[in-house]
Amino acid sequence: MISRLCRLAALAGLAILLLATAPAHAVPSFALQTGQPCAACHVGAFGPQLTAFGRAFKIGGYVQTGGDGWQSRIPVSAMLLGSYTNTEKGQSQPASEHYGRNGNIAMDQISVFLAGRITDNVGGFVQGTFSGITSTFKLDNTDLRAAVPLSAGDAELLIGADVNNGPTVQDPFGASYAWGFPYVASALTPTPTAQPLLAGGLAGNSIGATLYAWYDRSLYLEAGLYNTYGPTLLTVTGNSFGPGATASPAPYVRAAYEWNWGQNSAYVGAIFLDETINPTTAPRVTTGANGRNGYRDYVIDGGYQFLGDGTHVFSVLGPTQVREKSAL
Repeated sequence: MISRLCRLAALAGLAILLLATAPAHAVPSFALQTGQPCAACHVGAFGPQLTAFGRAFKIGGYVQTGGDGWQSRIPVSAMLLGSYTNTEKGQSQPASEHYGRNGNIAMDQISVFLAGRITDNVGGFVQGTFSGITSTFKLDNTDLRAAVPLSAGDAELLIGADVNNGPTVQDPFGASYAWGFPYVASALTPTPTAQPLLAGGLAGNSIGATLYAWYDRSLYLEAGLYNTYGPTLLTVTGNSFGPGATASPAPYVRAAYEWNWGQNSAYVGAIFLDETINPTTAPRVTTGANGRNGYRDYVIDGGYQFLGDGTHVFSVLGPTQVREKSAL
């Protein structure tokens, strides 16, 4: 089983390179692949919050089928995100080139998704995004995974391997940072910059490899390591270091337990990430010559969903974050 899992992990690593360079020809979605409506996977029919069915689809490797026609075999979709931003008080300086100090209409981003089944056990989700604010393109959220269903007595056990480009991008639970509230926001609105490193410091500029297990569709366990890209890969993907580069692989651990009954779903979980960072001196340059920063993030999270017949839905999510920082 271990050798099979290693082969699947290698396939997932190869798939991330193939999908990242594949051209876009059409605009289908996971709904076409599975033959299910968007509301089957997403709370309120539009993501990113996942239902129990959506979590199973993601954990299982994005491989479930059921759709008909040629559209179900083309894993391409697109998204446009625009905004009108007007704050009570105008900013002291324009938020970005070509925009004023207030009252801005913008096309924040144009994203193309290559997402779907590759083989019976391997699938992925790759997002490429053009920013209308900075007129730049980058490789955005990326999650490639391989999963093998097994039996464990009377229960189902699923073992998987995952390759992604930022902590919690691969996470199936709704309170995780990559997919958490507020979901979308204007790129021109002034926002606080202080946040845990787990909330975005390694997003898009790192590669993570994890192994996970899902027992009886309830207990989810995952562990792996993250390393930031080198300057060349940062340039190719259109990303930068953010607060810095990992001085050594950063361990990541995720545990969660889920309950599903009737049209209700609930979970509790925890996340741990431990990082040693060489501070950034330029967008794609870091150094530890003058010391390093250590970060240790602990998260306890949970959520509840009521979906009913889809007419009225209710969802509540809540992460609690504890962060330690030290100079090394």
